[in-house]
Amino acid sequence: MTPIKTIYILRSCSNLFPHLLDFYFLYSYIFEAIFAKIIAFCAVIFRKITLVIAIAFCAFLMPISAQSVDTEKEQNLQSPQDTQNLKNPQSPRASTARQKHFLILDYENDSNFDSMIDKYYTAGTSLAFVSKEYEADSAMARFLRVLSLRPVFAPILRESTAKSNAQNAPNALDTNQNLSAKNQPAQNSSADTATSRATLNAATPPNSSLPHSSFSITIAQEMYAPKDRFSAIPSPDDYPYSGYLYARFLAQHRYANALEQLSIELGLVGKSALGKQAQNLIHDLTNNARLAGWDTQLRNEFVANLYYGLSYSVPAIYEKSAHFVDLTPQLSLALGNARIHAQTSLALRFGYNLSKNAMPLTINTGFVRSVGHKYGFSIYGFVAAGARFVGRNMFVQGNTFAPHYVTPHNLALQRVMGEFAWGLGMEYKRFVINYSVVHRTREFATQDALHTYGSVMLGVGF
Repeated sequence: MTPIKTIYILRSCSNLFPHLLDFYFLYSYIFEAIFAKIIAFCAVIFRKITLVIAIAFCAFLMPISAQSVDTEKEQNLQSPQDTQNLKNPQSPRASTARQKHFLILDYENDSNFDSMIDKYYTAGTSLAFVSKEYEADSAMARFLRVLSLRPVFAPILRESTAKSNAQNAPNALDTNQNLSAKNQPAQNSSADTATSRATLNAATPPNSSLPHSSFSITIAQEMYAPKDRFSAIPSPDDYPYSGYLYARFLAQHRYANALEQLSIELGLVGKSALGKQAQNLIHDLTNNARLAGWDTQLRNEFVANLYYGLSYSVPAIYEKSAHFVDLTPQLSLALGNARIHAQTSLALRFGYNLSKNAMPLTINTGFVRSVGHKYGFSIYGFVAAGARFVGRNMFVQGNTFAPHYVTPHNLALQRVMGEFAWGLGMEYKRFVINYSVVHRTREFATQDALHTYGSVMLGVGF
């Protein structure tokens, strides 16, 4: 190569070099933006995968294997009551008591539905222990039945048992009459009648009107924030900052077609609830900006709240659909210094191998929620809608017994509001997984629009 050609090539490269630099910086900027999006997406996925790994790790540590669960189930079915239930599947005690405890982890966040939303009820986390169901004649069941409003709602609960008895009675009488016709002469009609009554009484055990009872203990935290997340002092017309840390004890009673729950919730609102620290930790891990106004959160206040829930599975729909559809009208009540409300709801579940009155254990809704009581594989979808009549909401109106820390909050409540939920769930052996979305209409007059959040629930039985 001659010196002239060499000089020409170097000069051409020097002319091209600035353009190469321009392309380098352009593509590096594009790559950096794309990479940042990928990192943010991976952070969200990592947060969810962490929950899955935690549950899987707990399941790995459980000493009970699937074979032992099946063996326990077979042993349970050998009891005299379950033998009678197998002979007479329409009796009110046909479904056996659930023999598994559950450990349930639930994570709710508006970013679980839309990553661009971070306001109002912004996040909630709960860990719950759900006990097995106790037979009606056990000491624990007798204790739990003290925590019941059965005398108040007796017509519904008695009707639940009466309908199951009515479905069972013709089958028991027909079976007994057929046996009597084969074994006894026609003139012994009085003896046949006595035998029929005895068979009918045997088909309905003495405790058939009593429920299977269970309990749960939950530790949970909720966080609330205004729409204006980056003002040090948010507007008095916006949602106040608040954290809520609490424990809940719940007693549950499962009848033939009805489910009753009574719970008490004790906790703290304010700085002692550690809402600021929890949210800052989450935002730091996910590389999101911290919210600026946590110093204006509600003051410390002790919270005591009672909750009552009643759900009724329509037997005509559940039985005629071969357990593929479950329609449940519901009623829930709240009374305390944090929340006072009454909600009526209607839930529809559809899928394979459904349990009656089972709904995902979401944290902050007015629906009646419960884990399923059937064994085996189950998959379903659900939709639910409810109307709530609100008397008091501390997280909108501010402290009940203490003035607000910096800004006075006395927002005009929407006395009537609505909730709509939908989602998917699956149960397999001792594992439970659910994804739910909850839409909630305006809670106060100056709220900009309805609020939506997603819920991920993972559970393991043992």
